[in-house]
Amino acid sequence: MDFVARRIDVLFSAAFEMDAAFAWYENRQPGLGTEFLRACEATFTTVARLPQAYRLVRPGVHRALLRRFPYMVFFQAFEDRIVVIGVVHVRQSPDVWPFAR
Repeated sequence: MDFVARRIDVLFSAAFEMDAAFAWYENRQPGLGTEFLRACEATFTTVARLPQAYRLVRPGVHRALLRRFPYMVFFQAFEDRIVVIGVVHVRQSPDVWPFAR
């Protein structure tokens, strides 16, 4: 198995989704937004080490679930990097998934 950590690139649209979720959680309870970002970071790190362990939802697009928060991370895996294309709430319609745009 390949455990080489890859660089993580987060597309602007995915970063925007993360910022919106951060603000929502932070407004609910101070510090919860930071916990959300930590969960994202932990998922990105795990994905970078072993991207093939995550479900392929479309050709070239994988999905990882965040722990503790109801969000999905959509990403593409390349030899040297992971590209995060979306961070989406699990209840959002598949029409808003990043690869459906």
